[in-house]
Amino acid sequence: MADKAVFTFGSGSLASRSSAAVVRRDVLRAIYETRDVVLDFSDVHWVAGSYADELVGVIVYQHGLDWLIDHVKFHNATDGVLQSLAEAADIRIQQRRRENHEAA
Repeated sequence: MADKAVFTFGSGSLASRSSAAVVRRDVLRAIYETRDVVLDFSDVHWVAGSYADELVGVIVYQHGLDWLIDHVKFHNATDGVLQSLAEAADIRIQQRRRENHEAA
């Protein structure tokens, strides 16, 4: 079993929700197999909100922010990329809180 899995992305922009879903499934599989994942955003200049939501937001919704932080490291991401990822996570955190509040 490897110590970590590194995922790299093509240069430019990441925008397709369906592409992010494929990456998310691979990331989750790697986490279950290796425990540590690195997402390397070298040469990525922009991430669409839909891509960020499908990649990061869904993981945060399913497993929680702490779980994501424990298992995934973000390398070489611009401030703009990090902001898109953080906004997606925050939206899903707020969604989870609303759902939990409504269920109570």
